[in-house]
Amino acid sequence: DVKDSYNEFWNGDPSIILDPDPPMMFGGRERPIVLFTDIDSFINGIESSNAGLPIKYQKFFHVDTNKILSNSTKNILNDLRDFKNEISTKIPRSNVFVSIIPTIERVENKILFLKLPMYIIGSFSIVFVLFYVFLISKIIYNKRTIEISVFLSRGLSFRQLFNISLFESFFIVFIPGIIGTFIAYHLLIISSNFSFFHSINNGENLYINLNLKIYFYVFLMNIIVLLVLLLPLFEKIFSKISINVSTQIYSTSKSFFHKFFIDYLLLLLFVVFIWELVTKGIIYNDLDGNLSIDIAILMAPVMFLLGVLLIIIRVFPLIINLFYYLSKHTSNTGIFLAFVRLRRNFNWYSLSLLLTIFIVSLAIMLGGLTSTLNRSSIEKVLYDIPSDLRLIIRESISQDDILTLKNIDGTNYVSSAFRETGIIGTTQQGPNFTLLGLDTQNIDHFIWFREDFSKLSKTKLFEKITKPTDPLPITIPNGATHLSAISKQQPYVKDHFFWIILEDSKNRKVTVTLGQIESEWTEKLGEIPTHLEPPIEIVSLQTYMPVSGDTGTPTEWYIDQVKAVGLNQENNLIDFEGENYWSTIPTSNGLDDKINIIVDNQNNFAKVDLDIGTVVGVRGIYRNSTGKPIPIAVSKNYLELTENDIGDYDVIQVYGGFVPVEIVAILKNFPTLDSSDQPFIIIDINSLLDFLEFRGMVNISENEFFIDIDERKKAEVKNEINSLFMSSTIKDADENLNQTLVDPITILGWEVTYYLAISLSILTLILSFYSYFFASYNNNKKDAFILKSIGISRKSFILSLIFENIFLLFFGVIIGIVTGHYSAKFSISGINYFYDGNLPLPPIIFQWNFIPLLIFLFFIIIINISSIYIIYKKFVYDRVELIK
Repeated sequence: DVKDSYNEFWNGDPSIILDPDPPMMFGGRERPIVLFTDIDSFINGIESSNAGLPIKYQKFFHVDTNKILSNSTKNILNDLRDFKNEISTKIPRSNVFVSIIPTIERVENKILFLKLPMYIIGSFSIVFVLFYVFLISKIIYNKRTIEISVFLSRGLSFRQLFNISLFESFFIVFIPGIIGTFIAYHLLIISSNFSFFHSINNGENLYINLNLKIYFYVFLMNIIVLLVLLLPLFEKIFSKISINVSTQIYSTSKSFFHKFFIDYLLLLLFVVFIWELVTKGIIYNDLDGNLSIDIAILMAPVMFLLGVLLIIIRVFPLIINLFYYLSKHTSNTGIFLAFVRLRRNFNWYSLSLLLTIFIVSLAIMLGGLTSTLNRSSIEKVLYDIPSDLRLIIRESISQDDILTLKNIDGTNYVSSAFRETGIIGTTQQGPNFTLLGLDTQNIDHFIWFREDFSKLSKTKLFEKITKPTDPLPITIPNGATHLSAISKQQPYVKDHFFWIILEDSKNRKVTVTLGQIESEWTEKLGEIPTHLEPPIEIVSLQTYMPVSGDTGTPTEWYIDQVKAVGLNQENNLIDFEGENYWSTIPTSNGLDDKINIIVDNQNNFAKVDLDIGTVVGVRGIYRNSTGKPIPIAVSKNYLELTENDIGDYDVIQVYGGFVPVEIVAILKNFPTLDSSDQPFIIIDINSLLDFLEFRGMVNISENEFFIDIDERKKAEVKNEINSLFMSSTIKDADENLNQTLVDPITILGWEVTYYLAISLSILTLILSFYSYFFASYNNNKKDAFILKSIGISRKSFILSLIFENIFLLFFGVIIGIVTGHYSAKFSISGINYFYDGNLPLPPIIFQWNFIPLLIFLFFIIIINISSIYIIYKKFVYDRVELIK
């Protein structure tokens, strides 16, 4: 019986393990390999002879997926962590691995990043819907103004009037709220059949958990809608009270602060919300280390929008008054009439203006936020893999391997790179930085680089740090056996020797010593080693003292007439005439040494000022085509750390060697580098490796490659690279992008939110504008009749209608675009973590997307044109209606 743990199938009998039959001493069968065993039977068999001794074993637990689905993620993680801590506490020396915890945390972070745009867009959509409710309620209570006055005149109290409105609103709000919950439930079930959900639910219905929290939110939303519905009633009631009170109290003028102190308080509240958003962010780490959304700070973008609307309500009447006085000087009756109507009844026309601002702001939020997050998720991949392939070498390689890599069929460009951690300055206590050496000759053709990373373009940046052309080599002629030079030092330093550094065709470096440097001009001779293979070059002129660090003796070293001497030949190799291709070697005291070419009686010679710094006693000069240090680009925090600026020289340490550098460019960010961790430097790899090789560090080579390939041959290229570098890592940009773009929990969620919000907004937009124009038609019947009776022409009337709506629409669109843009930027600035729990890198930048705005404007224009036409037709042609 397989289900019986003591059955022979499970080796339930411990004797099979402990006492194999026949005995092994007589050549019986070998001890069995136990694949499956019941832990109780195994322990029972050995506990008698091993009592008190520790035993190592593993126990596997399987979770109940149904219980996980029915519980909240926070409770699941807390229970699993408590279980882990309890086992670790009660069982000494135990290790507990709960693999589901990091999985849940990873999925939860992705869901959180999905929720973020949903919450932000949802908050705007809810406020938009509430504004529509307020608009309808205001229209209704404007219609009932006379009715309310009659009730109050007949002795009905404010409380009774409020109770009547509350009872009416209860049926309008709560019953649809309950029905809407079940409609939403069934809509979610229907949406399970949409193709874009198949990657999540495998074609099955989505699991929908309508817990008590959902019903609480529905109830809370109903309360908010109820209060918004009653808001115009409060306005009517309190206006009556204020009129009554004002008749009993003597008239007095109020200060500006007294009139608008509520505005001040609200604006202060909005500023506090925005400040909290910018400084703290929407996402934070809770006490358990999980990422969470701060719902209060999440409302900051909406608060910003409401603050702008509050300012518009107070400021826009002044703008209308300005245009009104300007329109007095125009001869166009329609334009003047439009501003008269706007000025006289701004409270009513402000509804159209605020409605337009709401719609346009929401459109910018919809387009900008989702597009920005989508772009950011793509750029996050490109920042880590800025080329088709990024090859990270984890083994020693040779130049032949690099040549083989570059010759693989299907590779367009192969750009070598060198990544290492270095130290700023000449001491071991200096701050660390990340060094990235790049082959600047071709990498600008294909590497991904965003314009805001630097003030310079990608091409200009790499041009500035590209290694300059090497100077012509100083080659020793064949047949030369010795080198000679004329030199002196002032003041005289004992045990100070003159060295000439040579390099042969096999990159071997040797030293030719010319002995002690004298106090007067003296020619010294040194023998060239015979094992060197031509061509042999002079790469450096140095001095040596048996000291180290900053213990060198300062002096002035003079050099001239370096010659190659052989049998019946003497060739002048260095006379310091013409261009000066020499730079001083950086020492433990930085770039303290200086070289100058002195002209004396038409004879040039070099003067090298040697300070106290040395490199294990060595000082001197080396061949350099520019006479300057190696050009580098640095991160902004490098400058802040070193207090340097563009054009300044510095010394860095790489592999313990001093490298002279000149800052030529500043970068905010650069692909694969994180300046928040530590400063970084970009340098030409050839300049770096050549200098390190010159300083004797010969075992340093490229450790990364950025590769641009033919997409049609990607599989073959990757296979060949894997076979060539078996211990290395290949990062594929397209694979990572595909994983990001098809992630059903992030990008798909944004798209669903995007389309749902657009659909809801269009529906609310249509209802809001048509409701507004319908109410406008009813409210302005009497005005139209008066205008008609005093002889206003049809042309002037229709022009006034068109102009007043265009005026409101124009300002509403402009203000809405600006407000929506900054609301979206505030939302984006508050996203201080990405879906993997790390800070967003590269920094998120706003991505404009005008598609929702164009869609909304299309509907707004159609509604405005159709409504104006209907109003015009009613007011002009329907005389019977006007007379009534």
